[in-house]
Amino acid sequence: MNKNLQYFPAYLNMKSMNVLIVGGGSVALHKAKIMLSFCDSIKVVSRSFLCEFKALAEAENKISPGRLLLIERVFEPDDLIKANLVIGALDDRRINEQIAQEANQRNILCNIVDQPDLCSFIFPAMIQDGLLNVAISTSGASPSAAQYLKHTFENLIPESFSEILKFLKSSRSLVLKTIPDPKIRSKFFRFLFNECLYQNQAIRSNQLGQWLDQCTSNPEDFFSQASLHREVVLAGAGCGSINQLTLEVFKLIETAPVIFYDDLLDPDILKLASGQCIYVGKRKNRHSKNQNEINQQLLEACTKYPWVLRLKGGDPFVFGRGMEEKLFLEKHGIKVRIAPGITSAIAIPQRMNIPVTDRNTGRSFMVISASSQNPDELFSESPSLLAHYQGTLIILMGLTKIKEITNALIQAGKNPDCICAAISSPGISSSLGVSSSLKNLAEDVKKAGLKPPGILVISPAVTYMKDSINSKIVYSSLDSKKTPVSKICIGVISTPGFYQKLKADIHSPHITPVELLSGKVNPLNLSSLKQKLTKISSESPDGICLAFLSENGSRIFLEQLKKEKMDFRFLSSCRIACIGPASAKPFEEAGIYPDLIAARSTTIDFANEINEKISKNMPVISFRCKQAGDQFEKDIQSFHPVIRVNLYELDWSQTDCTDSILSDPSDLLNSLVFGSPESVKAFMQIKSGEISEIMKLPVFCLSKMTGNALSAAGFTKIIQPSEISCQSLAEKISEFFC
Repeated sequence: MNKNLQYFPAYLNMKSMNVLIVGGGSVALHKAKIMLSFCDSIKVVSRSFLCEFKALAEAENKISPGRLLLIERVFEPDDLIKANLVIGALDDRRINEQIAQEANQRNILCNIVDQPDLCSFIFPAMIQDGLLNVAISTSGASPSAAQYLKHTFENLIPESFSEILKFLKSSRSLVLKTIPDPKIRSKFFRFLFNECLYQNQAIRSNQLGQWLDQCTSNPEDFFSQASLHREVVLAGAGCGSINQLTLEVFKLIETAPVIFYDDLLDPDILKLASGQCIYVGKRKNRHSKNQNEINQQLLEACTKYPWVLRLKGGDPFVFGRGMEEKLFLEKHGIKVRIAPGITSAIAIPQRMNIPVTDRNTGRSFMVISASSQNPDELFSESPSLLAHYQGTLIILMGLTKIKEITNALIQAGKNPDCICAAISSPGISSSLGVSSSLKNLAEDVKKAGLKPPGILVISPAVTYMKDSINSKIVYSSLDSKKTPVSKICIGVISTPGFYQKLKADIHSPHITPVELLSGKVNPLNLSSLKQKLTKISSESPDGICLAFLSENGSRIFLEQLKKEKMDFRFLSSCRIACIGPASAKPFEEAGIYPDLIAARSTTIDFANEINEKISKNMPVISFRCKQAGDQFEKDIQSFHPVIRVNLYELDWSQTDCTDSILSDPSDLLNSLVFGSPESVKAFMQIKSGEISEIMKLPVFCLSKMTGNALSAAGFTKIIQPSEISCQSLAEKISEFFC
């Protein structure tokens, strides 16, 4: 047993407890909503409340007066009188420490949000579904990890689980009354739960009554016959790794009473099983059972087990003889259900970074098997059809007959120099690959020593092939400079820093960012910064808030502090707020951790968070680019005195390739990327060439404000990523073109 655990998991009956929450922001609101599910009396104390908080209290108090009491003032120790549990949800460490100290002296359970050292209890990540209540905790080490486990477990719970629990609870007293023998009763309870789980629904009351009658009259016969459903589930185990199981198949393996499994399965998959596992795999010239024997075993198992899981590699209907087994079983009155899996035709190429479809290398794919029922045929399909197919051709089980396959395709008209690969998977969850031309593939595979099982991929997409964590190219005779894909040119209008980040985040070898217009960052004269900040700080005894809306601004500010010999002590009375992780990074690198980092990196969201989390009337100094608009200042000026300080300006200049590319954009340019609203203004001032052609291009940008500026300028195809980051923008560009 782990003796280092600090928190004991226990479920409290909260109905009669009095709960105190200190705070009126979004975090306190979230905690109040949680606690309303468990208790009838909540008091909340705060200097101010969100409108949503007040609306919630009004609605709850209409249902039950005093259920959610809001008190608009600062926290006082007497607020803890009669409280059984207190939650501190403030940003002020000093007040949080006071709450914790007072609560501990009174032996009141205390939770201070995001400050585990002040907590006597912590909130777990919770899964709530009717009577089910699962709590997950990492002892405060990582709430993100707890949330990850929560979402993982939520996906494992059947949709009807709440109704099943409700039924089991309601039927419990009847079962206890009807079956006096504790051993038989316990077995019946397990049977009842398994039946609900199998049927994915609550059992009808008349069916329950019949089962109880049968169980009490002859328990042995009942348990041997009642649970026989005469059903087989044909399931695909995916391609090797346990991580490629579908959620449906994962659940089936965990609950199956018996599993008949194929070859080429990860041993970890079978560790999930709670029932008996029977091997019926087949490899070339090594069959543990022939197909007729497998069919008979499945049929016999249906008379012994509640249901049967037939687990196949890949997908049961992709060269898995799944339909043969299905038809045989249905002919004998057995129900058959299908649970799809991920086929090796897609998963194995992906291990080696080969897409089976790609806009530049192949818009379709064909999958065939090199194993034919007719021993005189190499393929079931026409070699001429395969040789002239324009998409990606994937040949399963192709390594054994690789020489015959490549010769047949060349003789049927396939280009001998076309690009292809052979991929072997001897380790089930890992692969070895060879890239070559069709005419040299068989010889290169022999040199590399690849062994079955394996597949062949014939496609220009093989040029994408590269090593990964569990895959390795062991031999290649291709010219590394050879590429079938045309380059895609995207023009970038931004600062040099933005351009370099975007360039680093675009991983496709076929997309080339080109800097069309570069905004050089020029710091302004900041010699009076120290004097200005000192004056404002002295006039504001409760402190000031410094707001940073760009990474450039943060770096220039810190450089100026260094020049004027202003150290950390000056910042002790300041609240530092950053619009996102990028603008916070320079502070964190300097060992200064911002008080506020906006959850969404937009100016309107940043303004809303400052208005909500920074004390009202606290002066806010916004550090900006000179060319930036003033919407941010307008959004906060009704809550805070605002002083704007322009730290730098952008000096826009053309690069060496600007005129040549923009003079003929239809031939040389595929898209434009804008880093900010200021970049749009700068571009529209110095654009050259035919503007109508430029306006037809798809344009990418990070923020809604930049999108609005593009729309006002006349662009119509405007694309934004879901998250505001260079990485998300790069992924959106790659997704669009590839």
